[in-house]
Amino acid sequence: MPGNTRYIILFLFLLLQQVVFSQKEAGTWYFGNYAGLDFKSGAPIVIHGGQTNTIEGVATISNSNGNLLFYTDGMKVWNRLHQLMPNGTGLNGHVSSTQSGIIVPVIGDTSRYYVFTIDDYGNQKPLQYSIVNMNLDNGNGDIELKNNTIISGVSEKLTAVRHCNQRDIWIITHSTFANTYYAFLVDPSGVHTTPVVSPAGSSFLGNSIGYLKASPDGKKLAAANWTKNADISDFDNTTGLISNTYSLFPNTADTSYRAYGVEFSPNGKLLYVSTTFDIPAVNIINWQFGDFLLQYDVSLSNPAAIRASRQVIAKQLWISNFAALQTAIDGKIYMAKTDQKHIAAINYPNVYGQGCGFVSSAVQFTATWPNEKSMAGLPNFIQSFFFQRDSFSYTVECPGNKVKFNKKPLAAGESFVWNFGDPASGANNVSTLESPEHVYTSPGQYIAQLIIYTPCGSDTVSQIVQTYGLKMLNLGADTLICDDGTLQLRAGAGSDPYQYRWQDSSSHPTYLVSSPGTYRVEIKNALGCARSDTIRVDYDHKPNFSLGPDQLICPGNTIYLKLELSPSWQLQWQNGSTTPDQTIIQPGLYSLRASNGCGSMQDEIVIHQGICKVFVPTAFTPNGDGKNDLFKILGTENLGSMQLKIFNRWGEVVFETRDKTKGWDGMYSGEPAPSGVFVYLLNYKNAGSTQPQNLKGSFVLVR
Repeated sequence: MPGNTRYIILFLFLLLQQVVFSQKEAGTWYFGNYAGLDFKSGAPIVIHGGQTNTIEGVATISNSNGNLLFYTDGMKVWNRLHQLMPNGTGLNGHVSSTQSGIIVPVIGDTSRYYVFTIDDYGNQKPLQYSIVNMNLDNGNGDIELKNNTIISGVSEKLTAVRHCNQRDIWIITHSTFANTYYAFLVDPSGVHTTPVVSPAGSSFLGNSIGYLKASPDGKKLAAANWTKNADISDFDNTTGLISNTYSLFPNTADTSYRAYGVEFSPNGKLLYVSTTFDIPAVNIINWQFGDFLLQYDVSLSNPAAIRASRQVIAKQLWISNFAALQTAIDGKIYMAKTDQKHIAAINYPNVYGQGCGFVSSAVQFTATWPNEKSMAGLPNFIQSFFFQRDSFSYTVECPGNKVKFNKKPLAAGESFVWNFGDPASGANNVSTLESPEHVYTSPGQYIAQLIIYTPCGSDTVSQIVQTYGLKMLNLGADTLICDDGTLQLRAGAGSDPYQYRWQDSSSHPTYLVSSPGTYRVEIKNALGCARSDTIRVDYDHKPNFSLGPDQLICPGNTIYLKLELSPSWQLQWQNGSTTPDQTIIQPGLYSLRASNGCGSMQDEIVIHQGICKVFVPTAFTPNGDGKNDLFKILGTENLGSMQLKIFNRWGEVVFETRDKTKGWDGMYSGEPAPSGVFVYLLNYKNAGSTQPQNLKGSFVLVR
């Protein structure tokens, strides 16, 4: 084995696992007003029945054979039968959001899909995701998780591209106001809600209309910013960082262009931009408006050269309907035309200049279906769907762990190495044979890779290899359900190749629990291997408690409410406190709400002002310790007026006040009064009374 190949094989042990998509996930389109196209045969065929009736953003997903699974306008989700999914409304996209939605498979789960949605810039709902489970509604799919917020303050821009590990996905958007890109990673653990933040691109100042697209190879981004510019950036699909941003329209004259649609050629070297232009003039004769379709060679070495490469592929005056651009699995780029019965196409998008083959009316919608027409948007896809790679095939042989691999012939000057994704097999995990066989160390899913080395670099093709075995079973930890609720236990899907047996002999992969108890399930594969799990389910109850009867309080008194409450309840008093106890020192309405997963309860208690008499302390200690530092008359709340005088033993007035809230701090003539006996004279009138009252007595000052 050559030394270079030996080094490559050793390096492969460090490679990340990967997953590939076929192009046919983008094989069916629904968009605009009830418009539909089927690309499975290799050419677009107009199809009917679509339910979209929207201005802009839509998204569609098919299976690996190109057969429709579902589609969305960012607000509703329709199944393959063009029926609204049972839970398929209420998503927070928008009819006028440029890229209202995009669909991304849940990594490692062939039955679930994320539906990411984004609002229009005027409403500013956040970037959110929902999950469609295709096992629900008898295999037609339904939403099982809806409107999970990821980030707020983002624009109408939403694209997706594969991570360099060929498994994970980057979801990319841009701030509404700041020059900031956000890249969110989707991997087997789910959606990472902490973004990779890149200060790049234009600041939209609120107007964020226009498409954001990644190149199919995940190396570049293009953003059409309607009132600002069109930006090109480098994208690192390993780290998610965006850098080296430059504008396509840097000159004053370019302010007439309002970019809306952008799309890279399948080979990533060319960029197409659809723009509306408005060139004002001093008189109506010279004024122009209309549309341009522009092409740039983004493979050139610097921004100036790229700007200079601009080609006008199509232009129309006094009409404005050029809109979204989108690559299809036939290798062509299609352009939506707003409010038209046809769409345009670029037949050879990898060709620079007029040789790209622009056709203004490439697909025409049937006249007998008058409601079908193009609007501004086309389906939003993971851009990696359109990155073509050489592939390989494999066959799983009995008993299930032995797999035989085959690849297509390579071009002259190319070499290859296999990585079977099974590092536990040691040196057998790699091979340089044309058609190798590999025996996997244990049953399960593996990511097999064919790494092809060409004169211009390396390319990696990956596929999931499923060897037969028995999956891990986990019903979850022991849990609680509400006394009026149910719990569905899920051991697997209807589509899994296993037999199920619950404690009551039922054989469905799910089990509905409606009473407490211990539940057990056993699964078997085709070879008769079994695994079981048990879960204990107990009841929980809605909170129930009492604050007791209403009470009276006098000034200076304290009421302690001490309650015996479940530590699992969430508590909130009227003042925001979340502790189980409450200390009350004044009248008022006091309320407590207790909540748990089964509901909530609130109780109230009224603390009334007591009928309290005037009280004069017999001593005070003004030593600054926060206790009895003032000589103060208590029970004065019901007094209409009051005058207090304090005398020392020589008859001198050391303190005087008519404010019933004030007291003596033990100071006289700027000096602390000495310890001893002092005399007070209190004159007061009760509220609503004209009869004066007099109190005279003594108290002790203690230091």
